[in-house]
Amino acid sequence: MTKGALFLVIILSGCFSMYSQSISLLLSGNEEVGYSVAIAYGNREVATNDVHGEFNLVIENADRSTRDTIHHWKASVAREYSDGIILSGQVYLANLMTLISIEVDYAIVNDHVIKKEISLEQNNIPLLFYQLENKLSPSDHDVSYWSFDHLDHQGGSIREIYPAAGFMLDDSIAVGLLTDAGYKNQWTRNIRKRPTDQRTSNMGFKAVQTIADVNLYRIATHGDRLRDDHFVALNFGELSDYNAGVPTVLNNSFLADALPHNGGAMADALPHKGGAIKRLAGDDFIVAADPRQPAANSGIRIPFSSRDGFYTIRFKYRSEQPFNLRLLKTRNLADEVIGFHYKTGIPASPVEWRRFEESALLQGLEGSNAQLLIEGKSDLTINDFEITEITPKKLSYHRMPLGKKQTKTMFMFATKSRDVRDIRLASQVRLAEGLGFEGTDVEKVLLADFMMLTWITGPLDFSPHNVPSINYAPDMYNRDAFWSVVSVKDKKLNESIWEKWGGTQDHLGAIGTIITPYMGSIEKKGNEATCEWIWWGLLNKRRFNSSLDTLRLRKAVAYCIEEFDPDRDGIVSSQFSLSQNDVVYYEQKTSGLAVNQGVYAVTLMAAKELGFDIAQEYIDKTVQEYRNFYDEQRGYIISDKDFPYVVSFTDLMPEFVSWWLWDKPLLDSAMVINTLNKFPVINDCSPIICHVADTFFTEENKPFLPEQMWPRGQYYNGGSWMRNEICAYVVGKKHGWAPADERIEKRMLAEINLNYDEPFSHEIIPMDLSQPGCWWPSARAFSWNVFTHIALEVGGMRDP
Repeated sequence: MTKGALFLVIILSGCFSMYSQSISLLLSGNEEVGYSVAIAYGNREVATNDVHGEFNLVIENADRSTRDTIHHWKASVAREYSDGIILSGQVYLANLMTLISIEVDYAIVNDHVIKKEISLEQNNIPLLFYQLENKLSPSDHDVSYWSFDHLDHQGGSIREIYPAAGFMLDDSIAVGLLTDAGYKNQWTRNIRKRPTDQRTSNMGFKAVQTIADVNLYRIATHGDRLRDDHFVALNFGELSDYNAGVPTVLNNSFLADALPHNGGAMADALPHKGGAIKRLAGDDFIVAADPRQPAANSGIRIPFSSRDGFYTIRFKYRSEQPFNLRLLKTRNLADEVIGFHYKTGIPASPVEWRRFEESALLQGLEGSNAQLLIEGKSDLTINDFEITEITPKKLSYHRMPLGKKQTKTMFMFATKSRDVRDIRLASQVRLAEGLGFEGTDVEKVLLADFMMLTWITGPLDFSPHNVPSINYAPDMYNRDAFWSVVSVKDKKLNESIWEKWGGTQDHLGAIGTIITPYMGSIEKKGNEATCEWIWWGLLNKRRFNSSLDTLRLRKAVAYCIEEFDPDRDGIVSSQFSLSQNDVVYYEQKTSGLAVNQGVYAVTLMAAKELGFDIAQEYIDKTVQEYRNFYDEQRGYIISDKDFPYVVSFTDLMPEFVSWWLWDKPLLDSAMVINTLNKFPVINDCSPIICHVADTFFTEENKPFLPEQMWPRGQYYNGGSWMRNEICAYVVGKKHGWAPADERIEKRMLAEINLNYDEPFSHEIIPMDLSQPGCWWPSARAFSWNVFTHIALEVGGMRDP
């Protein structure tokens, strides 16, 4: 019997043991008042469902005309088993005239984690819609609340880089509430869409008007707590329709009353970098730039709301130069509202009045004011300024078809936590454990981040949708989805997203680069997307015996040959790098990139195994051309013949794929080992691409597009990208490179340890920590590093 099971028996028998700190279940109630479950940690009850019950449920019929609500459900039947408790019962819905069968299954996963599954079923109506709220309440109300990004959260809805929340007890015990992946529990975190004209618009993302799961996570506000309502809640299936909402124009007295005559400063508007505000006739006013800094942005910040919600900002303006707008949160002015991103370079209009109107969902205000930042390099004259709050129409959108059980899966954990690092690490590690994953803490973190970035596409489309990170949402990128999704051996997930990408195929056979909800994408080009889709098809056939779309595959293979080697001489030419290095473009196709040659070779190998007529002699020719990029005199693979001083881990990616898919090399060991030895190691990390002698690039020697450049050690100027780096090290290990094991182990640990407060997966890790702002907020909690699980398997360092 496990420790968890032993402790469960002790708890359920009604006495607390002084056994080790482990999580356990306590059955509460009786047949008359109903049963619920409390959670204990060590010898202390930490969470209870006595007040809120096991969940709240809203159910609507298909035409939204009839609704029933179940508040604070408790079970009529309870059954204990060795490591858990099952609650069950039925509820008659009087308005809908049907029965709902309910089962809640609690299971102890390990000493720190409990799994909770809520299952619902009805067998009387063809289709119902529902939303379910699960609250976790502290047994002792003298607690503080936390979210993934805030150790002392003041309450409200939460939208952060990773969905997690809980409360902290006075003895530094953190209790947390976690959710299974969005594609399983049917939630999305998307709140924005691409603009209408992506070729000409520089107005950034636009707000989605019908937003699902606004309150996916919610913490009790100060108002809730004053009413003695203490909780952390997960809410599944709530749809907020702002098209059908009720608009309320905010009282502009904070502008009108504070706008002094005679051109004085505005009291409620905060100067930003020397900017000011001046009153004109009527309701017009000027956001005045700082004349002392004509080359710098300056302006004002206007506080306008302390309440989470959906806001529309509109005004007319005249401006000599483009200007920027940002929405900030007062508690942390570096915290920009994600739904209002990239409102930069708003077009100038020196003579004519031009109209600006944009909406955004504000979350995470925690009772503090939001601030509208208006900044530019010239004065901006504004008229008819207005901010409107829209109260949405609320609907349920999760479906409960006739006779089909619907299940929501959550996890609760308890563990000692001292700081935000501990909270963040526990929120990821405990989720992976709840999902049954075994591995190191780093490996668990990578899985958890991937799961929390794999959602449903939207409230009308429950197909899976994987985003690279919150920063890149709502876009699903082909390369990111490939490296992420193939890392988990989930048949339904892999087949669904592979088929979705197949649906983007154009008349030439090319597979799209981006799938973005609500709008189309203009990115379909001759990059590696089509190649990786072919590899993915082969993987699905091998792993799951999937039935593949042969017609689309045939077009994809033909496209790759015609696009990359139309004269069939085995030498690849392309306008793009067939890798993640998408900061280069060639007006005239180049045949000077090593990675392109290797990617094309393994694509032909995959096509041949899939049954397409590819001559082995032709494959051998493409492989030899890949090998020819090794320069004997220089002692490394030349990444780009136009820049022979560049080495890159991406050039070993095709070699890795060959080991992964066929367990054989394309390159000689000396080629691999000598190339790996050229990469510098800084803080246990190495750059994905670097100058072979000087590491970092300058404006004079950079191998990027003219307009692209980054500070030392950042992004493609020497930043460290975990997935590519680990794959390259595994290639080295397969070829007998002595430092491989140590480099892999240290690089894995650096991902969660180099920055103490950021124990999560990153898009990039900076290589020059002396650069200010080198840890980019946009690079936090990244999906595709989960592929290192596969890399470790290929290297014999993880059991498949």
